[in-house]
Amino acid sequence: MALTCPTCKRDVNEDDAYCANCGQSLTGPRAPNLMLREMPVAPTHQLESPEQLAELESPDTPSEPLTLGSFADLIPPPISQAKAELLESWVCVQCKTENQNAGEYCESCGALRVTTGLPEIEQIEPLLYPQPTIKMVEGSGVRLGWRLHSASNTNEGISRRGNADEDSVFTLETRRMYEARPESFGFYMVADGMGGQAAGEVASKSAIKTVSSIVITELLLPWLDGQTMSKEKIGEVLQRSMIEAHMFIRQYNADHNCDSGTTATLCCVVDDLVVVANVGDSRTYLWRLKPETTADAPTQRLSPVSTSAKTQKLTKPGSPSFTPASELMHLERVSRDQSLVEDLVQQGLLTRDEVYTDPRRNVVLHALGSPEEIIVVDVYDRTLYTGDKLLLCSDGLWEMVRDPAIEKILGNEKDLPQTVEHLIQTACQNGGQDNVSVIIVEAIYS
Repeated sequence: MALTCPTCKRDVNEDDAYCANCGQSLTGPRAPNLMLREMPVAPTHQLESPEQLAELESPDTPSEPLTLGSFADLIPPPISQAKAELLESWVCVQCKTENQNAGEYCESCGALRVTTGLPEIEQIEPLLYPQPTIKMVEGSGVRLGWRLHSASNTNEGISRRGNADEDSVFTLETRRMYEARPESFGFYMVADGMGGQAAGEVASKSAIKTVSSIVITELLLPWLDGQTMSKEKIGEVLQRSMIEAHMFIRQYNADHNCDSGTTATLCCVVDDLVVVANVGDSRTYLWRLKPETTADAPTQRLSPVSTSAKTQKLTKPGSPSFTPASELMHLERVSRDQSLVEDLVQQGLLTRDEVYTDPRRNVVLHALGSPEEIIVVDVYDRTLYTGDKLLLCSDGLWEMVRDPAIEKILGNEKDLPQTVEHLIQTACQNGGQDNVSVIIVEAIYS
């Protein structure tokens, strides 16, 4: 008779102490395998004659019954009461099945019996790599560098509300880090279009497109390539780009039989170096927490590309090109208006306060797209200190808001977009007689 494991019903050998499949102890009674039980077979008869064959096929011939045995034969004999008391029930630590035998393996999953619970696993501390001793040296660590933040906006003003805004504004700033040295680059431009009849806005937009494309090609891309930008190089490119814009707008006027033009003020900032270029009466200011300029220190100018007898008087040696710091306090007007009233102020024929009410205040001496073939592009340079603010604006701002009020707003407001909106709202509240465009740039060394 074949033997089977009482747990997993697999075949086992007679001399096996444990089941090879589930590990069940086989020392106790074993259940026979019903499927492999030897079945009684009817005796084989030798057919000696046809008469004997007829007797076997006859229904009256009794045959030996086939028996499978009783179910009592399949049940192992009961364990004596004394031996049953020696058995302890135990719970498998793996499948949580309660076993009622004294075997060393679980009846359900065959796991080894563990009577003392799970073995305690020794907690091994994670391997910590030795940390190098870092010696801080002054000047090392985070690399400091210049960061540029800007905000800008434009408004058609009160008197021209409902008409096209002829001003155009452009800002571009980016930052690079080569050899762990962070550097910043910024380009900002305000163009105040003139001419009306859908011409002023075309002139201002054309000026920005022409100038910015040259600046990006000849200044930004070489700077990204790692080249050092000098103030002479920047000033030369800004001058030439203004002249290119002037020639483009003049050609546009000739092709479309119109008389459009635009003033423009722009600046290029590379870290703490700022170079300003100006044509007309749009302005660039420098706000500084601690003023270091005096009336005896005129605005430094790079040599213009060309001058004419008409404008030579505007650049007389030793003539101050900005209002004294004692009057403007923390605010310096870097650019000098190319206008008739500014010329009269320099000659002593007008005061600063009279400029705001003089009927000739809108007469500009140079503009991009003017009939003059040659224009003068004034170029200035400054060195920034952390916290300095640059303000670029059209005459729609400074004619409506005096310089002391501009200085106060720049000093009191900390949020740049809010400062821009405050300046524009003040200009509109004071009359808003022209389009108002504002750019504010803050330079921080951090």
